[in-house]
Amino acid sequence: MKILKKIIVLFIIFMLTGCFDYKELNNLAIITKMAIDKNGDEFEVSFSIENTKSNTESNIIYTAAGKSISEAINNIQLTLPKKIYTGHLSIIIINEELAKNNLNQLINYLIKSKEYSQNFYLALSKDKSSKETINEISNLETKLSKNILSDINNEITFSDFLKTLIKPGIDPVLPVITIKDNTIDVSSTLALFNNYKLVAFSNENQSKGINLIYNKTKEMIIPIKSDNKNIATIKLSNINTKTKIKNNTIININIKENYTIKEINYEIKKQTINEIKNKTKNEIKKLIQEGIEISKNNDIDIFGFGNMIYKNNASYFNKIKDTWGTEFKKINPNIKINLITDDNLQQTTIKENNNS
Repeated sequence: MKILKKIIVLFIIFMLTGCFDYKELNNLAIITKMAIDKNGDEFEVSFSIENTKSNTESNIIYTAAGKSISEAINNIQLTLPKKIYTGHLSIIIINEELAKNNLNQLINYLIKSKEYSQNFYLALSKDKSSKETINEISNLETKLSKNILSDINNEITFSDFLKTLIKPGIDPVLPVITIKDNTIDVSSTLALFNNYKLVAFSNENQSKGINLIYNKTKEMIIPIKSDNKNIATIKLSNINTKTKIKNNTIININIKENYTIKEINYEIKKQTINEIKNKTKNEIKKLIQEGIEISKNNDIDIFGFGNMIYKNNASYFNKIKDTWGTEFKKINPNIKINLITDDNLQQTTIKENNNS
């Protein structure tokens, strides 16, 4: 694994200076999406190839299997009259088995190949093959006449994933793609890795907490409950999370966000606003703690707290790096939440709900 990490470092440096020779597009099979499934002893690779002959038909899916990724791709090439071109590749989706057991083989293949831009997204398909997922995406894009991948707001590029792999004190995550009701979701479930191996999936609440810490969430709806009944709906916007380290072991997570009561189901009293506000803070803290807990339960640090310690005091971190998964469990970040209320909007919201 150490050798692979050194190769990754060199690869990241050289990929920034690469260039491509000009080729006639008519002679190229332009790959837009790629799926790689590991099934038993074989790799199955599927390409979504741009259909240049029609604007109404979906992209064409080609699939082949092989004992290696390169063999499977070569078997696809044998069926195509044009040369495979991956310069416009937007995403590679992998299945669970590959993520659990063969991720290093995929990384080795992509690093050694000179045909990939490395700016494509990397994601995981859960409970179904990655081939099925890219087929659904292609069909949905045809139906909606748009590139739905452009709507992804939780994207992780292959380059980002590689950089995380080689950093000390941080473990990578990947979004899990699900498609429901003609929409693509990459934020409800995240795939958590220990080095090169998939170890867990987060649920929706854990994912919300993880994305809050990552500062990838800008808006959120929080239902506030009492006696298992919704009593209010809160909209959080302009969310900004800052994570800082102090004295090697103290992590401070500060969240600043705008706060608006969107709906309320009972009569407003003066003290009610503060009650709802405090309940909102507690709900946000609960989400963050759930996100941290799944990381601790799997002896991994997906937040890079260890990397923050390394940057702050490398000699100290080098002493504990081999047991960082255990040391990470001892860290209980201080969570401070600052809810900013727009008084005019707040009063308007309260008045509207009182009149309803």
